[in-house]
Amino acid sequence: MPDSSRLLAVSEVAHAANCQWRLWCYLTDHAELKSADVFHRYIGDLTGVEEEKLAARYRAAGKIFQTNLLATSADLTGMLPFLLYEDESWVLQLPRFSAHARLDSVHLLAGFAHLAGANQQLLNAAFPKLEAELAPFAQILLADGKTVDFPLLELEELWEPIAEQAHILAGDQDLLSATPEDAWRALDTVCGSCSYCAWALARFDDPLLISGIGPGLRRELRAENIFTASEFATNPPDGYSPELIRQARLQVSQNPAELLLETNPLAPALMALPAPQAGDVYLDFENDSLWGWTLKDHTGLIYLGGLVCFDADYWGEQKSLTPALPIRGQDALPAAGSTNVAEEVGELSKRIGGKYQSFWAHNRAEERQLLIDLLDFLQQRFRRFPGMRIYHYSPQERLYLQRLSSRHGLLAGEVRDLLAANGPMRDLQQVVQSAIRTGQGGYSLKEMEPFYMGSWMRSEDLDNGADSVIVYDTLARKGVLEPGAKLAAEDAEQLRLLALYNEYDCCSTALLHHWLIAQRQRPRHSAVTGSADPDSAPKPVPNLPAAL
Repeated sequence: MPDSSRLLAVSEVAHAANCQWRLWCYLTDHAELKSADVFHRYIGDLTGVEEEKLAARYRAAGKIFQTNLLATSADLTGMLPFLLYEDESWVLQLPRFSAHARLDSVHLLAGFAHLAGANQQLLNAAFPKLEAELAPFAQILLADGKTVDFPLLELEELWEPIAEQAHILAGDQDLLSATPEDAWRALDTVCGSCSYCAWALARFDDPLLISGIGPGLRRELRAENIFTASEFATNPPDGYSPELIRQARLQVSQNPAELLLETNPLAPALMALPAPQAGDVYLDFENDSLWGWTLKDHTGLIYLGGLVCFDADYWGEQKSLTPALPIRGQDALPAAGSTNVAEEVGELSKRIGGKYQSFWAHNRAEERQLLIDLLDFLQQRFRRFPGMRIYHYSPQERLYLQRLSSRHGLLAGEVRDLLAANGPMRDLQQVVQSAIRTGQGGYSLKEMEPFYMGSWMRSEDLDNGADSVIVYDTLARKGVLEPGAKLAAEDAEQLRLLALYNEYDCCSTALLHHWLIAQRQRPRHSAVTGSADPDSAPKPVPNLPAAL
């Protein structure tokens, strides 16, 4: 039986405002109900190194501070964040790795303010000569160095219902003794995005698995006695979008042995998509958002820009457009077994008739040069291929170009021309989202790849973008990427794998482009029902010809 009388961590109580499941796992000591979380800093936490940099800055400015004080109040406990001595008072400050004062950070600040208010004597004991009171406000320090003030009275009003709900859960012995499945089903407030929720979603067939359903819509479905994705797909309540219902049925109908696909070949974005032609390039950037964090710069380092370029209208070994698994209604296309994609950088690009070009940067000066070299390379290609286009997947690549230009104050006109509505850049994700429905549960590039990558499916080394950030950031923090530093064999191997990851994304984007063009040759087909347009039957995707 869990001990409901133990002290509750104020951080866990604060998170419970958005995710009761996380608190339940904490209270029941179910630490194993958690997926790997390699990218936790997106929630705002600073590392110990960054905290010390900030502390040194405050010391240099003559601000007396105290941090990491263990405080308790009733049944709550926690380590207080920064306490600054300013204007003869203690100012509670919560530094965050974020651009805005997120609601979860405000909840956490409210909990710390509650603890600090109940532990005034602790503050005076640390610096007995100061004998100061808490300031009537607490602060969140944002990544750009700005602070947002919150009155203590308002924070206490915010905290009271959060703490009350957490205490109710902590005192519910029936819930704390329930199985994980029963507890998940009973809890109304789950975020669906933390590492604890990631573990539970698939195991309990939660509606949050359905692309397009968030926590708010989940609560609405629970009010309709819909607790699983299967229930929603099988018996959806009135009033929900046909598109959402169709998406749910696709995902629920899919099994590990097949893929489900719906295509609208008449979607305007798909109809307007240009066919591949000589000169086209496929672009992907890699950004280390953990690099070089300062109070004025929190956007990281764009350390690699990769391009796969096609100088001719041919398709290499023509091994594309083969699904990794059978697609329902497309029995003419056999599934391809997975093999190692490539051993050397550039190998996969050559197989599909292209060439991989990379631009690296390991510091701000090199990042500036990366933009110069990349745009110069593209300008040279425009002279050779005036009609060429630049394809990418997701709006992020456009944002990175804008960031490079604005950060370094150069080539604004050239970047603006690339990004113009009538410019050469095309986002294939927009085409996918308008014309394609799958049972994959999402529409990331990785989730689309089983439909066309075939034997070239990702290996484990190329599987996760967040992992690649961690790999690069680890190398950067070791100092092995500094000018003149000697690169050990194992570090060089990590850089090679990062290049392979980038090249793979570029090649995948190119193969997706060809696959999307092939979809225009298919009748509109429902993979859920197996029905097609009355006047046409489903046809297999043809192999790409030598020239498109």
